[in-house]
Amino acid sequence: MGYLLRKMIRVWPWSGLVCALAISITAAAPFFAWTAFGKALIIFAIMLSLSLVVMLWGVPWYLRRRSRNALMFRRAVLALFCSFRAMNRKCRRSKFGPHLRVNLDQFGMPIIHAENRCDAWEALGFAVARDRMFQMHLTRRIMAGRLSELFGRAVLESDRRARSMGFARIAADAAARLPAEHADVLRAYCRGINRWLDSCEARGVFEARLLDLQIEPWTMEDSLLVYLGLWEQLTGDQSTERMITTMRYCLPPEIVDFLTPRTDPLYGTTTSGPPTYSSLSSDVCARIKFLLAEAADAMSVKDAVGLHTSPVGSNVWAIDGSRTKDGRAILANDIHLNLAFPPPTYRARLRYGEVDLDGFVLPGVPGMIAGSNGRVAWGSANLLADCLDLVRIETSSEMAGYYRLGDHWRAFDLAHEAIEVLGQEPHQESFLSTVWGPVSLETLIGEPVAVRWTALDASSLDLSLLDLDAADNIESAIALFERFRGPPLSVIVAGCDGRIGSTIAGRIPSRFGHDGTAAVSWADGARGWRGDVDVQRRVSLPPHVGFLVAANNRPAHVARPEQIGHAYCSSARAVRIAELLAQDVRMDEADLANLQLDTYCPALEAYRQLALEALEQSEILICKDIDLRTELASWDLCASRSSVAASITFAFREILAVELLAPIVAACRSADPAYVYRWPLSDVPVLAMVQSRDPLLLPARHRDVGWQTFLNNCLRESLRRLGAESRTGLRWGVVNRTRFGYTLAKLIARIDALVSPPSSEQDGSHECVRIATSTDGAAFRLVVSPGRESSGLFQMAGGQSSHPLSPHFDDLHRDWLKGRYRAFRSP
Repeated sequence: MGYLLRKMIRVWPWSGLVCALAISITAAAPFFAWTAFGKALIIFAIMLSLSLVVMLWGVPWYLRRRSRNALMFRRAVLALFCSFRAMNRKCRRSKFGPHLRVNLDQFGMPIIHAENRCDAWEALGFAVARDRMFQMHLTRRIMAGRLSELFGRAVLESDRRARSMGFARIAADAAARLPAEHADVLRAYCRGINRWLDSCEARGVFEARLLDLQIEPWTMEDSLLVYLGLWEQLTGDQSTERMITTMRYCLPPEIVDFLTPRTDPLYGTTTSGPPTYSSLSSDVCARIKFLLAEAADAMSVKDAVGLHTSPVGSNVWAIDGSRTKDGRAILANDIHLNLAFPPPTYRARLRYGEVDLDGFVLPGVPGMIAGSNGRVAWGSANLLADCLDLVRIETSSEMAGYYRLGDHWRAFDLAHEAIEVLGQEPHQESFLSTVWGPVSLETLIGEPVAVRWTALDASSLDLSLLDLDAADNIESAIALFERFRGPPLSVIVAGCDGRIGSTIAGRIPSRFGHDGTAAVSWADGARGWRGDVDVQRRVSLPPHVGFLVAANNRPAHVARPEQIGHAYCSSARAVRIAELLAQDVRMDEADLANLQLDTYCPALEAYRQLALEALEQSEILICKDIDLRTELASWDLCASRSSVAASITFAFREILAVELLAPIVAACRSADPAYVYRWPLSDVPVLAMVQSRDPLLLPARHRDVGWQTFLNNCLRESLRRLGAESRTGLRWGVVNRTRFGYTLAKLIARIDALVSPPSSEQDGSHECVRIATSTDGAAFRLVVSPGRESSGLFQMAGGQSSHPLSPHFDDLHRDWLKGRYRAFRSP
């Protein structure tokens, strides 16, 4: 209903005309001496006026009545109306000068013509602010720890974490040490943002009107705070290290290794056929039996096991001229992020001098994260490098306020902060820090830990991606990425000469004395970091292969991948992409775009076979129009929205993991009430246990019935949880609906119903090339050949603008949902 209201408000400029017409007809009617024609005119005028009232006040009243926050909803509707006129204004040349021109294409993408780099980025700052100002403002507040000023005590924990990390101080340090050429560009970019804030168009920020907020001028430090937000998304997760630390404290080392495998059966293979899982060793089997005998039943700790979905990452690949129809190299890239309105990326094209940059940027930060300069195209995937360690702090009750460092005790560094809270007195707190980094607000198994993280080094806020405008070939582009000190990425580049290349970019710490998987003490100096890791970064392209692929998988070209990271994703996506690219077929942009939408899930074949085996014991009747055995046997392993077998198999897989693994990790939940086991390769231990068919490995309540009955019971439970009684309700599209929430909706109740589109069915899952879950997916999909950008293709979730009434708020969204591509460069 709210989505309909937003569509109706878009026709607000016509309401004045309708009102004037109604008044004119009413005034003219008496001159017809109450003839039949005059009466008809009056009736028509009354109907017209009532329609206007219903449209402008009736629908908001209805929605307000249903809202838990009626006042805020009423203010939201009013803010939409008031900001609409200002939002409609265009970027004018007079704002920049005679030598700068900004045009908008049919999707609201700015096409900037400038004389030099600084002018171009200044104009882009203006354009990005016009479309995404509040998105940037909210991000800088989150990272600076200033959300409570707007939303009160409910978000105080977010502010406490940001203040404890010292993000604002790090951004200030980084701004002061930027190279002069990068500082000049960032300064110009901020100048463009502030120029928009100074214009009357700034009144078109819907969220600012809603919150009665005066947006502060944008600074260089603010852009670097947004950059830190990207660092946090890609490398800031502590949950894996906390999980493994708890497991090492509670479980035998053999079990920890068993539950956290580093490779999957598809690693190093060239086909995405059904993987073969190794069997259990006798030692591990004996340890599991001992734990099961001591553990609680799975049902009492069932929430201690969670399904791991793909983290923030990407797919990126390229084919060289030997595999294309006309000798060109083509790059394909899709970046997976948490999806919301507005989307996390922004389309732009910048032309200055001989440079023609076209691609995607991060709102608030200058630099193109994926795109083309006409000579080289580039894309990236999250390397999933381990850039964060938790350092166990040794303290003593006799030395309060001190921690051990070597053979002496050192006082904690204190930072006093006053956090402004809406409607209350400022929250006063002192945050502790050590020589290794800030002290985490959360203890680990009852002990304090410090956070050692590459993002907390000011030199990690590197803007050298700006220099890609000068990359003439793949060698110069790769050399630039190898100097890049930002978040670790797997980068692939394609050149206009038909060649391709790949390298590892970004900072990766070099550890000594420990592997970084679990928190340990660094007090004695025997463990720690020593500079950046020395690994083979550049990928050598084997002869006659003709393609390169990266999909958050374990890097095969590195001799010791464990030096980089530990929790890599399954190789299934990378192997599937490589398998399709290796076919003896010459490809073009359309072929690579189709590959980006591939939904084949080879990892589910083992679970499909187990479900069919479960049905051999006894049939399970779902409803009259579904034969479960036929559905599973005929399934093509594709996560298509119409598939019933996909819904059942994914649910069956989750139930099996919970039932088999929860009793094993029950001791961890006793040590840490917040403990949850999530591992990207959890299929390996689950299927190893199933393959053994040892009845003593079954949960206690299933031990007397045997494996086949256990599997049948798990299949029944998965159907019960799905809860549907018809084919329509069991389709994968119904289970896997995309829910795009509006950014502000997490903080203000019911705003989401007003501005966001309804949830939509979609193809894909977290196990296939087309990553798609209820909250995660490809922020954009890009296929481009350098020098032939007009043949390129792209998709983008949502649209360019963050204003709910803008025609560019969601004009690309339907194409994204349906898998339709648009021309990367408009003619």
